[in-house]
Amino acid sequence: MNKTNLLLSAFILSAMFLLGCSSDCEKCDTCEANNPSSSSVKPSSSSSGGGTVENQKLVRKNITISSEKSYADIDVEEPIAYSKGDAKSNITKIDLVAYCGTDNGYCKKPSIYRPYEIDLFMDPVFIGSDVFLFEIPKDSSDIFRTATRYSEILPTLLNLNSAGYLSGSGEKDIVIEKDKVFFVITSEDKYRFVIIKAIGNQSVDLEILLIPSN
Repeated sequence: MNKTNLLLSAFILSAMFLLGCSSDCEKCDTCEANNPSSSSVKPSSSSSGGGTVENQKLVRKNITISSEKSYADIDVEEPIAYSKGDAKSNITKIDLVAYCGTDNGYCKKPSIYRPYEIDLFMDPVFIGSDVFLFEIPKDSSDIFRTATRYSEILPTLLNLNSAGYLSGSGEKDIVIEKDKVFFVITSEDKYRFVIIKAIGNQSVDLEILLIPSN
């Protein structure tokens, strides 16, 4: 099993565990005790909102990627957009790239790319960190734009996994369209959902949905 599938498996097992517990909270401790492996993938309860993880409030952050600042680090507390020069000094932190010119034939079209597709990260072999993108189908994306608590998105997560949308190595790029949603395994192996909020002239406004992680 490759790294992507291992990370996705851990993420989905965590979601399954939490969904089962949220349906019968009195059994949560029993579930964890009887399934030691679940404790290693169970998200931390330290995120904002308090209470059990599945009832915690989802945290949303905003960032703009533009032709001036094309390289984004989205798995920090406050997402950061870097210029090309600054990105070179933070090469392993970059998660998303857009509007970076004509780099190796990419960034010409209005898409959001993973670092692996961009020449800046080849020296001559890949020197960035692995990032994986998974596009969410339109009929499942509304919940990620409107949910306020983790428990609200858990059933959709499991349905997407069952349907095969969260498997394999994902997409090379995500075409920029307003209201589109995609899932990211970041450079630091964290989980984020990204909502495309607005599109400008060589810029895109993103909302980053933070998922509780271990």
